[in-house]
Amino acid sequence: PTTQESIVSNVCSGSQTMTNSQVQAELYTTMREFLPRFMPDPLNSYIRDSLHMPFYDGESSNREGGIEIVGFHWSGVELCTMLMMLWTLMICRELRGTYETHSAVWTKARLAPLTTDLTRNASGHLVLRAVTVTRATWITVFVTLPRFVIACLLLVGGSYFIVSAGNMEDLILNALSLEFIIHTDELLYSVIASKNTRMIVEEVQPLRLGQFWNRFRTHFKVFMILGIVVYVFMVNEMILGPVVSNMKAAMTTMCGGDIKFLSRRYSDGVVRTVDPVTTSEEIVENSYGYCAVLQRTGLAGATVDTWWGQVKPLF
Repeated sequence: PTTQESIVSNVCSGSQTMTNSQVQAELYTTMREFLPRFMPDPLNSYIRDSLHMPFYDGESSNREGGIEIVGFHWSGVELCTMLMMLWTLMICRELRGTYETHSAVWTKARLAPLTTDLTRNASGHLVLRAVTVTRATWITVFVTLPRFVIACLLLVGGSYFIVSAGNMEDLILNALSLEFIIHTDELLYSVIASKNTRMIVEEVQPLRLGQFWNRFRTHFKVFMILGIVVYVFMVNEMILGPVVSNMKAAMTTMCGGDIKFLSRRYSDGVVRTVDPVTTSEEIVENSYGYCAVLQRTGLAGATVDTWWGQVKPLF
């Protein structure tokens, strides 16, 4: 190439002049955006100077890469952890709503009434006073348990879906798509349920929760917070950790060590390496190869001044 630099050097320095190895360049750029504080070991001066970055001593806040949010550059790991935390909170809200529904229904069924009683009070609002054990059992089997299982599956599957993002933009888009999935049941209800059914549900007064929830509400909140922290930590260690390790290994393999050399395999099978020679733009434009190609193109302004010792237009 006219830059007289190796392909590896161009890839690792983020050169925009790459025509070959475009896949490697894009892959390394993606990993560098995801891990902006990581540099291949050893950190040689060529990569650092090409990226215009200072020495990284482990205390620097950020360098090129990541996404700036509220004045702070979030790396891929930090952004992924934050999104998984938000996703876990959404699932916990769904699980809490599922348990509240289960507790409220069985509170009305604990006295084993013979019929389901739905009446209007003095203010004209619908009040659910009793639910049969059979109806409560059907609600548990076909509503509560499926919601619980689906929420748990979405929690695990959503975590993998967030981590599997190909770049920083896909990371955010994957999180937004999960927000749509979690509200699918409400969308189906608004479309499938009749208007009369929706009006009746809206008129029914909120049900009271069972004594168990009222007694251990504070303990449940503490347990939920601890569970969220433990789950996010486990996801970081078991799912995100191997991904980050593979990225670091790939970055070190691609751009670690001494990369400032050119190599070529000759017909005799011998591979020779040489140090690249920096060629100025003026020397390149006056070289025989450059002028020969320029002459062949027939572009106006082509000159011959290198091998004939004179300067005059070719055309």
